[in-house]
Amino acid sequence: MRALCQRVQAVQISGNITFTGTCNLNTKSASTATMVTGWHGLGTGGLPQVASHDEVQCIVTDGDAVTIAFPWSFNSGAVPNFWRVDGFVFNLLSSSISMQGAGAVAVAGTGTI
Repeated sequence: MRALCQRVQAVQISGNITFTGTCNLNTKSASTATMVTGWHGLGTGGLPQVASHDEVQCIVTDGDAVTIAFPWSFNSGAVPNFWRVDGFVFNLLSSSISMQGAGAVAVAGTGTI
């Protein structure tokens, strides 16, 4: 009797996808906000959209609508299906505020596609 084994390997890819749109925050100022309460844009259904992309592995189309989860706390744990576009799904593992003040907020996060 023979056993048949298959091997599955993941290949690391790198690239950038840039989105464009706006969001609603839970306060009037990004300096004090802790979360996004809604996303908006010019994509289909008023959603944010792909502004640009690079790398051959990132097969997305500029202008396509992006679905992004909300509400989303800037200091979060895992958020499955954080964003999705053209068959790609980004699962956020964690995020945190890296800079906040002067009317702006920057959030860093990690995850997998």
